[in-house]
Amino acid sequence: MSSIVSAFNDAFSEKLSFLKIAIYAIPVFFCIKFFMAGKMIEFNILSYITSCLLYALMTVGINNVRENNREILTLNPLKLLIVYLKSLVVTIPQGILWGGIGFAATTFCATTIPDEITVLVFSIIIWVIVGTICFTAYLSFAKYLDIRDGYNFQIIFSSCFDILAAIIFYIPQIIIAAAVVIGPFAYAFWLLHVPFDHWFFIVLCSLAIVANVSITANYFAQISYEYIVTSDDRRDDYQITKLVDEMDVNKN
Repeated sequence: MSSIVSAFNDAFSEKLSFLKIAIYAIPVFFCIKFFMAGKMIEFNILSYITSCLLYALMTVGINNVRENNREILTLNPLKLLIVYLKSLVVTIPQGILWGGIGFAATTFCATTIPDEITVLVFSIIIWVIVGTICFTAYLSFAKYLDIRDGYNFQIIFSSCFDILAAIIFYIPQIIIAAAVVIGPFAYAFWLLHVPFDHWFFIVLCSLAIVANVSITANYFAQISYEYIVTSDDRRDDYQITKLVDEMDVNKN
């Protein structure tokens, strides 16, 4: 079963994890500073770049965990760029396809059902299903970074509701994990009457955001292994790789 505790431990036990988190927290820090200073043009530009960076970082992290590599976060910019571009080939068409279907379905509900509450409920259900399908396609791709997996609708449809349940279970856990990282410092700042826009607190928040990316990548890799069915040859390849790595660790 997927464990946020295991993901949390792995995120901080990775080699050079704190250095990597600190490096990737730099653009996050400046995003927050630009926003707080009201520099919206700089904020919009940097936040877009940073969002793409963290998205690619999480995608590579999912694959690293699934392939049993010894790192979650990577410092390889070329790999991040390639994976980001490949992920767009999956997520953009899938988003357009299922977004269009979702829009058509909600429009049909709005024009045929007179009760607004019922329309709202149906709209929420439709968009949750659409979002789950799109995310499952992304997760299926991220597992092995194979674009074909992102369009394997048999796997996507058979796994999406299990993925939805795992995500619902994940949300309160990541909130708790973030509270564990930031909570004690936030309480100390409040107790000492230090404003939350202090640079040190912003640094802590930036570090926590990047750490959550690593935790999330690990957790998503776990649920992709549990709920996204893969072919036997790939599963066997993963088990062999894992066994060889464990033997190497035991020898050392």
